[in-house]
Order: sequence, then C-alpha cells, then structure tokens
Amino acid sequence: MQNFTQDGKTMPFTAGAAISAGDVVAVERVVGVSITDVANGEEGTLELEGVFTLPKTTGQTWAQGDALYWNPGSSAFTNVAADNLLFAGFAFASATSGATTGSVKLSGGNNLYGNPGEDSAAMISGKLTVAGGGTTGTASPGAAYNGKPVMATVEVAGSSPAYVVSAIVAAGTLTVTLSADPTTDATVAYFIDGRA
Repeated sequence: MQNFTQDGKTMPFTAGAAISAGDVVAVERVVGVSITDVANGEEGTLELEGVFTLPKTTGQTWAQGDALYWNPGSSAFTNVAADNLLFAGFAFASATSGATTGSVKLSGGNNLYGNPGEDSAAMISGKLTVAGGGTTGTASPGAAYNGKPVMATVEVAGSSPAYVVSAIVAAGTLTVTLSADPTTDATVAYFIDGRA
C-alpha cells in the first residue's frame, strides 16, 4: 500500500522537559512510554503498546482488566475515572492497595474513551467467557450500544493461544470472536463507548 507510513506502535514527540527512558509521557490525549533518554527540546520516541511496570496510585486496589487513567498531576496511573485524566490502558495484572507500581497494558494511543468527565456514564465495561471448544462469547449490554465502538482484549488466556478478531454489538448483544478455539475457557475484558 503506497500511503502506509508505519504500524503506529511508536510515535515521535518533542520533549518539554528532560525525559528518562521509561518515563510516561502524555502528548495531548495520547499516553506512551519514552524509549530513550531525551533532552529538553529534543525529539524522542514513545512506545504506545505493550505491558510496562509503571507508577500506581497507592491506596487503591487494581483488578486485572481495570481501565486505567494517567494522572499528570500525580504522575501515576489510577483506576478511578475523573475529569482531566487520560484513558491510557488496562491493568494487565491485579495490584494491592499498598503497591507503588502496577502492570499496565497501554492502549496503543487509542484514547477511545476521551476524558472520563465527558459523559463517562455512557461507557460500560465488563468481562465475558469464551468457552473451550468454541471461538465466540457473548454479553448483553443492551440495544443502546448497537454499533458502538468496542475495545476487547483476552484477559485470561485458555490453554491454546488466541486473540480477539472481532467485537460487535448487534440486537443488544455483544459478540466477541477469537482467532482460534482457546481449548479451555478464556476471559475477555471489554469496553464499549456509548457516546460515539
């Protein structure tokens, strides 16, 4: 394809302050992790996908699959939505209340949910099971979510590897299809943006 430029897993940015490799950087509404040290005013590269151990807000417990937001004021991730926080990804693993870091799966720059203060009530999340022996699982978010954008990821894999190939709401039912039979039950975490 002649107009393809890159896979979008990384993004260049200009540092507004000195940045260390591994620091979280927000560029407008996109959150990523700096790949290298970057001097103030110089150009660096952000990793937008992957799982990283990153600063966590203490005093809150994370469940695996929780939506996570970057708080630039505290320079930490939180699972509590609030105005002016940036949706950034999901908790890849659970974390205890006293933990100062957590395992964060970045959303790939896909800030589907915008700022939580923007009608977060229209956004729903949940989990469903794709039973071993099949490739689909369903949930019932309701007809208000027909055709709305869905983000879904395999949270707990079955004994055979599989990934999400489609997630669609029609007739009030969310149907998630995996790439292969997981052999044993797989858990899929999903988020639906009802505002779109």
